[in-house]
Amino acid sequence: MKRWLTQVQDAGIQLFLKVGMILVILQGCAGINVVSIGSDAALDKSSKGFRYCQPAPFLFLYPDGKGGINSEIKFLPDSAQKMSIEPYAKLASIDFTFEFDAGLLKQASATADETVVPECSSGCAW
Repeated sequence: MKRWLTQVQDAGIQLFLKVGMILVILQGCAGINVVSIGSDAALDKSSKGFRYCQPAPFLFLYPDGKGGINSEIKFLPDSAQKMSIEPYAKLASIDFTFEFDAGLLKQASATADETVVPECSSGCAW
């Protein structure tokens, strides 16, 4: 009787581990990778994704027409601070939106659904 109980417990543990492994394998993930490229040409060539530059302040000086000088700070793309942004989805789905303006990333949003594959695996005829 004791041996049978041990076999049943071992079978239960094995089943639990198998189901756990299947759930881990079917788990999806989605997100966005951001990589700093800088001015490295090799990294720029090998990186995937959309390119944009980080903003940097630039000081503009110009005459005011009355003998004086006006100054203005503008934030413009700095090509020495190039970036790459790439969405990814593994066993999931992701809807992403990137808004760029003159080489600068103005806004990024993403909505990920990491339950797509598990729902399909239970509802699809495989």
